[in-house]
Amino acid sequence: MTKEFYSNGKLLLSAEYAVLDGAQAWAVPTKYGQYLRVSKNNTSKLSWKSLDDKGNIWFEGIYAIQNLDGISSSDIETSKALLKILSEVRRLNPDFLVDSNGCEVVTELTFPKNWGLGSSSTLINNIAQWTNVNAYQLLEQTFGGSGYDIACAQYDKPILYHIDKGTPTAQEIDGQLVFSDALFFVYLNRKQNSREERALQPIEKEKSIKQFLLNR
Repeated sequence: MTKEFYSNGKLLLSAEYAVLDGAQAWAVPTKYGQYLRVSKNNTSKLSWKSLDDKGNIWFEGIYAIQNLDGISSSDIETSKALLKILSEVRRLNPDFLVDSNGCEVVTELTFPKNWGLGSSSTLINNIAQWTNVNAYQLLEQTFGGSGYDIACAQYDKPILYHIDKGTPTAQEIDGQLVFSDALFFVYLNRKQNSREERALQPIEKEKSIKQFLLNR
């Protein structure tokens, strides 16, 4: 039997970066997202395969169930990131895969990876659903961030999101925007790494923003 999980992608409409400091953000989940499908096998190994929106394999890895050591992978850095997630899952849920004979995991994006709609956050939320751990905690201990993207993964309507005394808080917004029919998003092919941008010093950050605006 195959178990299937799905998480929505995300669009942040306001409070980018400021949401990390407690500002209230306005965010929208997208119909595009990511699937995670899990089936059992008898190999004593975890077999992982990641598909893009065209159904092409962009990553493969095989891991030992007992100690979560890597056996083989198609990309070292991606494998390291995945192992970090799985190791944190086992810390949060010590029973994760302990009594398993092995399993096969297949993830599948429904949007191009370079669109920036949340390939990492949808993965984290799907893994959290599969392993019964808190998705916000898993995000904090792996990729980091405000968690608004996790909230989008879990909600089907626009949300207001903020961090209240360290606790992620999301509220669905009912109703439709009066200007929604005239609202468009244009992909500029200028995806930025939020962790790197957040780490910039104020002067460096100002230069980065100016350079971004000049290149538009």
